[in-house]
Amino acid sequence: MLLTYLLWGHIAGDYLTQTKKMALSKTDNSLWCFLHSAIYTICIYVFLAGIPTILKLPVINLSYLFYIFVFLSHYIIDKNSLAQKWLNLIRGRNLFEDFNSTDKYREIALIFDAIVYVVVDNGLHLMLMWYVGKLMEI
Repeated sequence: MLLTYLLWGHIAGDYLTQTKKMALSKTDNSLWCFLHSAIYTICIYVFLAGIPTILKLPVINLSYLFYIFVFLSHYIIDKNSLAQKWLNLIRGRNLFEDFNSTDKYREIALIFDAIVYVVVDNGLHLMLMWYVGKLMEI
């Protein structure tokens, strides 16, 4: 149940409420990253506690410390582009290198790079929240 609620909150916070300005500015501008991380954290709270309460579904009661963790981890991951840093560390896909490439398959590489980046970024956010949420449920 926790992972399902987190997934819906993540989709709302990272895709439905993140403006283009936030997405493009959050690594260079701390205020935009702060605003995005705050909205994201609110979305996680709404899907863990708010909507389940309204719909009479099981509510997952987690400490306010969990939401502080969500905010801080989201801010750190997004501000520092940790998904790309991870891909660089493992010598994985690199959107920025392929963008500047003159290879005849550049466009295909860029599409694949973007997909891989999104999967790594989503994985970092969801795995961290799920693990900490499980620890706090105990």
